[in-house]
Amino acid sequence: PTGISYSMEKKRRLLELAEKYDTYIIEEDDFYDFHYSREMPLPLKALDYKNRVIYIKSFSKILMPGLRMGLMVLPKKVRHAVMEAKYTTDISTSGFIQKSLEEYLRVNGWEAHGKQVRQYGSGKYRKAVSMAKKYLLPKGASFALPEGGVSLWVRLPEDVDAELFCNRALEKNVLVSPGSQFFIEGGTVSHVRLSFAGLTDDKIEVGMKRMGEVLGEMRT
Repeated sequence: PTGISYSMEKKRRLLELAEKYDTYIIEEDDFYDFHYSREMPLPLKALDYKNRVIYIKSFSKILMPGLRMGLMVLPKKVRHAVMEAKYTTDISTSGFIQKSLEEYLRVNGWEAHGKQVRQYGSGKYRKAVSMAKKYLLPKGASFALPEGGVSLWVRLPEDVDAELFCNRALEKNVLVSPGSQFFIEGGTVSHVRLSFAGLTDDKIEVGMKRMGEVLGEMRT
């Protein structure tokens, strides 16, 4: 949820470490198509000349949540084991669903769909950033601008408890995810995740305004 993107240097270093220690990296790439910078980011798999990356991509976020379809690009050494695990889990994915997806991609093209996704997401992104700057930053919150994705990772002021903030926001009909939900060890985290992709522009502004009000009330 942090919106952090690895630099090319770090990506290459990760691959070097995987080769050195004879291990694999699982790259879950659900939000690649939601990139808003001029330079298109490269998945780790695109640099994987040693076959150390297990690349996983879901169509749920970028096409249809109910589709429940995805893909994997596997190194040869683990392909058989993964295929066996897949078979014992559900035998095979619905042929009807696979054919429906193939038909959609054949008619519309993936590049055209990706362009639509980025246009939609970038509009919501700009609106969310603008409203966060207007209503949250003046109340002591902060965030780093991500280069893509569907949410903002906002750091609350030190004197504001994130869990309590989310509860107060919910009282104003604003649903916010506390940062502690995204850590295995749990505990208190001073961040919250604000998702914006599924909201209209007016709801983004209303939500940010109400959260700003909550911050102001908690800091008085």
